[in-house]
Parts: sequence; structure tokens; C-alpha cells
Amino acid sequence: FIVPIISIGVFSGSLITFLMSRYLFRECVTAQVKKYNWFRALDQILVQKGIVSVALLRLTFMHFGFCCYVLGVSQISVFDYFIGTFSWAVHILLHTYIGSILFLIEKQEEQ
Repeated sequence: FIVPIISIGVFSGSLITFLMSRYLFRECVTAQVKKYNWFRALDQILVQKGIVSVALLRLTFMHFGFCCYVLGVSQISVFDYFIGTFSWAVHILLHTYIGSILFLIEKQEEQ
């Protein structure tokens, strides 16, 4: 029941942040990120293998919002970004499962 609600919130928030970075805050974010050499390398990788790269970035412990803003100023397509972000469903399922198990354990200890 809760997984679809969380998924809709995560994916819509991610897409909104990506689009804001791409169209509203592009100059500001680009000025902050372009001074690092790693961004140029990341941008080239994202152009070549966008979906896989986004999926792997989402499965790391990198801050979710930071990824949205950095990927927004890259040359990745919106489609590749959105499809790659679906890998975050693994995090959602695992966190929900672990949380529900902890809740059940706590509930059993109270009884």
C-alpha cells in the first residue's frame, strides 16, 4: 500500500528537480559544477550510456537531490534520466520491507 505512494513521490520529485536544474537554475548549477574535472568525464559517460549510468548512480549512497541537480545540467536526455531513476525502486522496496519487519518485531515485543 505504501510503496506506490512513496514511488510516486520520489519519481515526481526527482523529475521536478531535474527539470528545475535543467531549465531554471542551469547557469547557477553549471557555474558550481563545471569547475570540476570529474563533471566533464561524467557528462561524456552519461551521453554514451545514460540509463545504466543513472541507475548505478541511484544505487550508490550519493545524495539524491545532488544527483538530480548535477544530472539536470548534463547532456543526458530526460527519457534516459527517468528510466534510470526507476532503479531507485530497489531502495524503496528494501527500506519499506526492513521498516515493516522492524515494526512487526516491535509490535510483538509489546505484546
